Amino acid sequence: MPKQIKLLYFAIYYTKLLTATKKERNIGLDLIKIIACVLVIALHTCSNYDLTKISDWPNFVVYNFAAIAIPTFFVVNGALLIGKDLTTTESLKYIWKKILKTAFICIVFIYGYELIQQISGNGFRMNAISDVIIRQKGPFFHFWFFISLIIIYIAYPLLNYIYRKNKKLFITFTLALIGLQLAMDLYTLHHVAFLNVQCQNTLLMKIPQSLRIFTYFPYFMLGGILKEMKPVSKKWIFTGITAMLIYILCIDRLIYHHDGTCEIFYNNILVIAVVAMLFTNFYHTGIAKKNSRELVSTLAPSIMIVYILHPLLIKPYDNLFPNPIMQYGIVKLAVIAAVTFAAAYWISKVKILRKFFKL
Repeated sequence: MPKQIKLLYFAIYYTKLLTATKKERNIGLDLIKIIACVLVIALHTCSNYDLTKISDWPNFVVYNFAAIAIPTFFVVNGALLIGKDLTTTESLKYIWKKILKTAFICIVFIYGYELIQQISGNGFRMNAISDVIIRQKGPFFHFWFFISLIIIYIAYPLLNYIYRKNKKLFITFTLALIGLQLAMDLYTLHHVAFLNVQCQNTLLMKIPQSLRIFTYFPYFMLGGILKEMKPVSKKWIFTGITAMLIYILCIDRLIYHHDGTCEIFYNNILVIAVVAMLFTNFYHTGIAKKNSRELVSTLAPSIMIVYILHPLLIKPYDNLFPNPIMQYGIVKLAVIAAVTFAAAYWISKVKILRKFFKL
């Protein structure tokens, strides 16, 4: 091939490299993840309230609004994964890596902690992983979420195949699962309200969170659908949030009698609606202000680290700040969120740690 033609090919290739547009990161999606992460911290810091005290009502409202946190994380995962342009073989390879990485993180933290306990003379528990999966016990009780993700990942290649080949079937399947969610919610409400069954003794609460596929599969699949829908107006979002809080207030006070676990509401129609409205609005509209975009971009890589580490700070915080003011849920939320995000930011600056925590 003549030298001139080689140079021409090189020039064309190099020009394409220069002019190729890099896929822009969805800042709105990052913002959703940050909000969900802060609300997860709220679930673990604002739950200890006494509604005989007027001062504890803000904690009650924040805690119950945080009911959207975990469902939002499932929707986000669905938006990121559903619809990926992957063949069945590529999907299996891609998801196998994610399963191994997720399982590796769980094993490292759970059994790393047990090893420290063994060195400290407190014994080593081989069944520590079952405490997470079945009983949500131990310092990494919140890892049930990762177990749920592994179950979702196993089903992902099939779900993604259906989505790409027949969206109508995928939407029908999603709506059917949401119908199952609502049926479970009505079943639970009926047993508590009319049969006087204690909330903790209902069928829903007897099933470990990590195994409630009827709850998190619809949210995951909904993420694939919502990312293609137009955003709803902020008026509707405000209305939905208000309706959700009023509903939860009434149900929690009049029926569940201060059960103290907002997971009972994950299958409720209003929680589903608010999660959907908030997601579609932030996903499509993003953030206008440059400073806000930069802040979100800075915090986004820290989200998984914050989720993993924040419960480990609660006990040291309680020991360090026994003062009632510092124990106030919203104050506790603000301090722990600030400290964990700051720590996670610096951890994410270390390349090897950033790769380790990335899922």
